[in-house]
Amino acid sequence: MSGMSTPNSLTTRANSFWRFCFSKEQLPDWLLAILCTAAGCLVMLFYFPYPSITSDSGGYLYAAIHDQFIAYRPFGYSFFLQLLHKLSHSIYSIIVGNAVLYALSAGLLLVAVKKYFPPRKTALFRLFEVLVIMSPTSIAMLDTALSDTLFCSMVFVMLTMSMVMIHEGSWTALLIYLLAFFAALHTRYSAMFFPLAFLPVLLLGGKAPLRIATGVLALATFALFYVQVCSNVEQILGRRQFSTGFDGWQLANNAMHVLPHIDHGPDAPVPEDKDLSSIHRYSCDPVFLEIIGRDLGDGKSVNARFMWDDSYPLKNVLKIYMIKYDLPRHETWARLGSEHLGRYGKWLIAHYPGEFLRYYLLPNIRNAFFPTAAEVIGRHFNTQKAPDEFTQYYGPLEPLKTREGFNDYMLPLLPWIELLTWILFIAAAVYLLAAHLLNGMTKEARRTLLLLFLFGLIYYGSTVVASPIAIRYWMPMHAVKLIFIWIVLNAGYGKQRT
Repeated sequence: MSGMSTPNSLTTRANSFWRFCFSKEQLPDWLLAILCTAAGCLVMLFYFPYPSITSDSGGYLYAAIHDQFIAYRPFGYSFFLQLLHKLSHSIYSIIVGNAVLYALSAGLLLVAVKKYFPPRKTALFRLFEVLVIMSPTSIAMLDTALSDTLFCSMVFVMLTMSMVMIHEGSWTALLIYLLAFFAALHTRYSAMFFPLAFLPVLLLGGKAPLRIATGVLALATFALFYVQVCSNVEQILGRRQFSTGFDGWQLANNAMHVLPHIDHGPDAPVPEDKDLSSIHRYSCDPVFLEIIGRDLGDGKSVNARFMWDDSYPLKNVLKIYMIKYDLPRHETWARLGSEHLGRYGKWLIAHYPGEFLRYYLLPNIRNAFFPTAAEVIGRHFNTQKAPDEFTQYYGPLEPLKTREGFNDYMLPLLPWIELLTWILFIAAAVYLLAAHLLNGMTKEARRTLLLLFLFGLIYYGSTVVASPIAIRYWMPMHAVKLIFIWIVLNAGYGKQRT
């Protein structure tokens, strides 16, 4: 059975994960993680001399500069930018910070895989490490001013510490897991769904005190996050609530994909609520419907432009409410999202469930396997049109030209790479069951596979439902899929040798 039936000696204190992780035998693994990441950064900087940005980037920087929660998104990445700015005022600190986080977290995860699922051939494991670290999407996102790398790194740390807890019952791993979970929550609200994948597996086995502590402390960590968000929202809206408004905007964005495909005649249903009725009638103006239908390809694609595009109805509703109630933009955004747009999105879905399935969910499910929305990847940083926050934080930026090549050759490959890894992931799961490999595995190995599968399922489901898919959203899943495949193939090879 070889490497899948890990001897008890591997989990003894003398050979704990922490001793194993920092022993000289793992030096090549750490060097490989660092060198591959550095090489990826240099390639991206060759094509794009400055970190690529979106309007989100300016929002993160605005929050960092003013040290202010502004409701659009969590404050975690802005706090990360503040830390980087204390170390260096160069705009390249963003890329260096991304690279350090990614290399260390990816290296940590791969060392855990090496310890608990040891390779039979070193050269093969080195190739596997390179394939994990050199995820084209992850490497491309190192050269961006967005929270994706920070979020991905926290996911890697959570997965690593979960594996350590499964195999060794480590209290240190639990503490680090909770810190990473807390950081992930403050980076992306979608981390709220992670306990659905982690806790069932972590509570399945191990000593009772650690299992109890895991459940209690995970809930306490979320409770602390909940209280902090409520407190932050209270500063903006004057009342305590968990909704920042973002959830309402996102739900309305997703539901409004049905608008070009529903009846707008005099007998068509209209919300009874006065505010919702006004938003609905305004959004159904023929001018908006024509723009929406054209941009969505008559139902063949999905996007998030209802939230951000000034040519779409909701951003115009935002401007109307700002004037009507004489409120600043970020406060109006939060109030509109939490008080009205969430309810409007629910109304649309309740009245047009078939259209919502056909024109939002099904196209987005397809996009999850073959994501074509590049968004920030491959985008030129135009120093002439950079948000004021960049020059305020990093000083004047010298105009630099991007180079041709990446968008012509590499960018078109990214969706195909995602599709290939999904196919291999599903094939590995089928092989795992068809070949009865679970019977020859240790309970720790089975729990690790269950963790990876559940995380993939929860991450996939929550991402598809929550937001139109972009390539960058799958950064953590690249490693999850490849590690799952590695464990299955390792088990299959061990079975053939016995």
